[in-house]
Amino acid sequence: MKSALSMVLLALGACSSGSGPIVATPSSLPLVILSVSSVSPAIEGTGLRVDTRGLDENSPAFLQLKLPETTESVLLEEYPEGRVGSMRMFLLSRFSIEVLGLGNRTVDSILVQGSSASMPVPLTLDIASSLPVILGEAQDGAVHREMPLVVRGDGIISSTEGTVVANIAGNFTPTAGATVPVSASLVVVPVSAEDRTRGTLRLTTAVGGIVPGEFLGTLQLVSTLKAGAQSASGVLPVSFNIQPASILSVPTEPLYLGQRVPILGLGFLGASSSAGEATLLQLQGTMTGETTTTLNDVEIVSQFIDGGLVEFPLDFSIQNDALVANAFGTQRGTFDGTITPILVSGSGTEAGISYKTQLLLGGVRQVAVIRFLPGFFSSLGAYGLSLSRDQLTSRILDRLKELYAGINIEFHLETPPDNFIPLAVSTLDIGGSDPNGLGAFGYDNTPGKDVGNLRLNDRIGGENAATQQDGSPGYGGVFIESYLWWSSTSPPDGSPPPGAPEPDPLFDDVFDPLREAPATLDELLGNGSPERVAQVERAIRGLSHLIAETAAHELGHSLGLAAPYGSTSVFHNPTPGDGCIMDSGIYRPLGERMAEPEYPTTRFCGDNAQYLRDILPL
Repeated sequence: MKSALSMVLLALGACSSGSGPIVATPSSLPLVILSVSSVSPAIEGTGLRVDTRGLDENSPAFLQLKLPETTESVLLEEYPEGRVGSMRMFLLSRFSIEVLGLGNRTVDSILVQGSSASMPVPLTLDIASSLPVILGEAQDGAVHREMPLVVRGDGIISSTEGTVVANIAGNFTPTAGATVPVSASLVVVPVSAEDRTRGTLRLTTAVGGIVPGEFLGTLQLVSTLKAGAQSASGVLPVSFNIQPASILSVPTEPLYLGQRVPILGLGFLGASSSAGEATLLQLQGTMTGETTTTLNDVEIVSQFIDGGLVEFPLDFSIQNDALVANAFGTQRGTFDGTITPILVSGSGTEAGISYKTQLLLGGVRQVAVIRFLPGFFSSLGAYGLSLSRDQLTSRILDRLKELYAGINIEFHLETPPDNFIPLAVSTLDIGGSDPNGLGAFGYDNTPGKDVGNLRLNDRIGGENAATQQDGSPGYGGVFIESYLWWSSTSPPDGSPPPGAPEPDPLFDDVFDPLREAPATLDELLGNGSPERVAQVERAIRGLSHLIAETAAHELGHSLGLAAPYGSTSVFHNPTPGDGCIMDSGIYRPLGERMAEPEYPTTRFCGDNAQYLRDILPL
């Protein structure tokens, strides 16, 4: 629903370590250790990796290590940064090493959370108090800055155990210029958490600046353990032929306004923002859209991901009542030319190797995130569908995709995609009650009628003070409790609000069987008597369609509907028709919204459909 207050009423719809055994009580979802492992030897700060099942993601977990046939045990805290999927990491503390002792120790490992604990799983640890670092060989030859170089040896430790640095000393001779002395310390990290024999370092601008050239010198590893002990490896001669930055590939698929465009390559800079490092992308060529223009040395600031990957956002602005990509001066078309990486460090710049390519601009793709608020889930009980949250959310998304088929719109549940900037992502909230107190099914609280969809980041939800200035309601979104006013057998308490619909027997016919006996998990999976399963399926289909059609209607408003070529104060189809999604609420019967048999199929009618194809063409 989109309008001032009078139109709303008309629409009607719209750790610490410790010792001593732990006694656990049984859990309905038992904790299980699928596997537990550790790199060898283990020292203070070593991570014990535990593959788990049954953990509550929102509660702290601990790992108990118990010496068999004794009462001695230690409790290790979880290291949150070590989470990967079901894998959890727990760090050996100095106290735990003192309790367990040095050398080979076999312990019982027990996963603990709250009052629940897993069955013990044996784990053998080789515990050490010192760990010398050894350097066997180092990768050299043709290399690029900020790309990983491998060193081999032993005693490579992780950041939780201490630090390892590669001390590099020698002379650097640029491709053009005088030789300069180099002395640098570069961080070394393990290639794998379970391998102490291999590590990687990245050549920074501390080795010769940003220009290509030849380094001749030595490399030595120095290790500092968390406990403070330090060791140094032997010294190896190394030579680095440092190459200029280059691009390996760019996307071949169409790119959309607001998209983050990945550029794969070698030798990109940007890891040290404090040193003023960055990688610019210089465009040179022609842009062919409705007209052909020449792009001369257009520079784009990229976002550094690592030495082999940078991204640049396809930033956009409004020009002549249309959205255009700032760097290319158009919304759609083809760029033919070169992209050159330009390295920046402080006040210095260095051009890399130009890459001949073609980029396709696909125009606008509207990215829409559908968020389900707590009020949505708490309201499902009023329909007898408290256990159907997964089925409903997935079906609502599927129905939205059906309604917008043929339109360049991309739907996401809850979380925006990471390949679009926030300015290009809209959100729509689906909640329970209408905060405006009108009993409306939904309300688009974005300001004005955005003909042409010039705002890609509309927020249909929350409170918007701008829409309240003319007396319109401030809260937007979809309000599923308002549908309950269709019921004559179990309507909400109190008098119907001004936007509530008239009762419809169809509503009670669909939902009363479930309101009297809520759907069970088995029934949601299709198990039970055919009659009961059919009742559950009808209710889920009806409610998911009802919610999705309201969401599609409000999204349509945010895209500039209805009557996109008419008055800016008209928000619904001037002439209602069967199945027309942008009709005012009073013209859309319940059966049509729920896709009941013998009712018209919902669609975007008249010039609405063509308008959507014009602003969001595939």
